[in-house]
Amino acid sequence: MRRWTPVLVAAFILMAALAAGGDQLDPDRVYTVQRGDTLWDLAEEFLGSPWLWPLIWQANPTLVEHPHWIYPGEELYIPPNVPPELPARIQVRIRDDEPIVALTREQLVALWRRLLEYAGMVVPDIGEYWELAHIVASVDEDRTMLALYDEVYISGGDDEGFYPGAQFLVYRDKGLIVIPDSRIDVGRLIQNVGVIEIAEVFSDVSRAKVVACNEAIFTGDKIRFREEIDSEFLRFRTGVEPTEWGSEEEALAERGYVCWERDGRGYAAQGHVVYINWGTDQGLEPGSRVIVWRAGRTVDDPASLEAVRLPDREIGTLGVLKVTETTATCLVLGATTRLEIGDYVDYVRR
Repeated sequence: MRRWTPVLVAAFILMAALAAGGDQLDPDRVYTVQRGDTLWDLAEEFLGSPWLWPLIWQANPTLVEHPHWIYPGEELYIPPNVPPELPARIQVRIRDDEPIVALTREQLVALWRRLLEYAGMVVPDIGEYWELAHIVASVDEDRTMLALYDEVYISGGDDEGFYPGAQFLVYRDKGLIVIPDSRIDVGRLIQNVGVIEIAEVFSDVSRAKVVACNEAIFTGDKIRFREEIDSEFLRFRTGVEPTEWGSEEEALAERGYVCWERDGRGYAAQGHVVYINWGTDQGLEPGSRVIVWRAGRTVDDPASLEAVRLPDREIGTLGVLKVTETTATCLVLGATTRLEIGDYVDYVRR
């Protein structure tokens, strides 16, 4: 089975990496890392695009051992002469233990599309989901679990405007998402589990083939036309206009949280997809950026023996991929430690 895993997300983050050049180090292009900096932010500031952060990583091989972690006081060389547009072919390394491969722009666009489809969405109202067409049965055998290249019958045919060659995303309801440490519902998690392509159309059903899958596909799974996407990659802005809360109590009541990680982990790192309970009602839209905070814990002071609450600390940055009125699907752009379910989010000030 062809399975799309977080390696796909890692490939997407790295897709703008260019071959490291052999320029002599210019002392005027040495930057001292400040608290809260990430390679993503530095690439946006100095190179004009956050997607070019691997250039900085590759230009500092003896210093930056892992791109997730840079520390205040470190000196990074910022490579010059970055082309304003992506070249026709870009070199990337998907994982540390794999060789560098070359990807065409068309392949990068395909990766971008797969990330958006892979990411899923928490939807407050699931009514529309239940009205979608669905997989009725397998073609060759009476099987309920399907894999790559299996053929299926789907509900809908000529009467619904289906046609040979049309592709559909396969969706599944993954369950209820709630605000951490509460019983407040955020919505239902709907994830894409695969892609099917119609081969033959009848009056009220169609025959289709599974052409991609993230996991096993089952009869009964819902389907929706696969739409075209904008081939321009998101450039996450520095922030959005914050909502003005009437009081500190209201702000706490309306606080956004990291509610879930795409694959069900209890944590998230750079390149992972997470869901938060903020959306357009809080001013977010695709391309917005929010910061993640870890609430300070309470400890006993060994000297005074009194309880002391430690300050909250900024631990990461999220880029918004998709939104509803009250939820957002986000890509973890950077983190100084593992993000956990229950960490809260706040605006990046303009």
